[in-house]
Amino acid sequence: MIWESDKPLSILFKNGLNIPLNIFLKVERKPRLFIPLLIVALGYILYIYLTVDIIVNETITQAIISGHRAPSTAQLKPIMITVRFFKAAFSVLAISTIIWFLVNLTKYGIDFKRILIAVLYGEIAYICGVICIKTPMMLLGKTADSAPSLVFLGEYLMLDKNNLLRYLLSRVDLIIIGEIIVIGIGLSIICHCSKNKALAISFLSVWLIPTLFQITILGRAY
Repeated sequence: MIWESDKPLSILFKNGLNIPLNIFLKVERKPRLFIPLLIVALGYILYIYLTVDIIVNETITQAIISGHRAPSTAQLKPIMITVRFFKAAFSVLAISTIIWFLVNLTKYGIDFKRILIAVLYGEIAYICGVICIKTPMMLLGKTADSAPSLVFLGEYLMLDKNNLLRYLLSRVDLIIIGEIIVIGIGLSIICHCSKNKALAISFLSVWLIPTLFQITILGRAY
């Protein structure tokens, strides 16, 4: 089995890895797109529904602080829902495209559909973490900055929200790490490559390239 390791792991960790492992073994035999796509779509709809009021309030507050005319909640809410949903969809397609390109640099013939399925299952892990961990933190803290990441160090150092270091700390996120691992497992099975190569491609596509794009191309932290 591609993902086996001789290193001792706890039973809990082994069982945790076996869940996506068994799923991807089935996906390799029967690659079906609809079910993971539906789960991801419903998951994002639930997440957006639960947190949109926090995002809207922060946006209005930021507009007032900046001296701009603040839109009403009724005006902004449908816009934020639409933007956040399409942003999530674009992210999935962008990550899938990057992975497909990197994989086909060394291993030709891997079709985009299989890559997309692997990414969607990674997104399922991500959205589960977001709903179960990040959303309660946001609702309790009343801020979108709440996440199981190192962003609290940025707050401790009193760094501005647009500070580069604060942004990088926010990207060291437990939920994103889980997504990287799940996609890496999927790639190792679907693409028949080593686990180290699969994890490297997953890390580049999910974390490094999007982070550099946000910093260099957009020229801002958020």
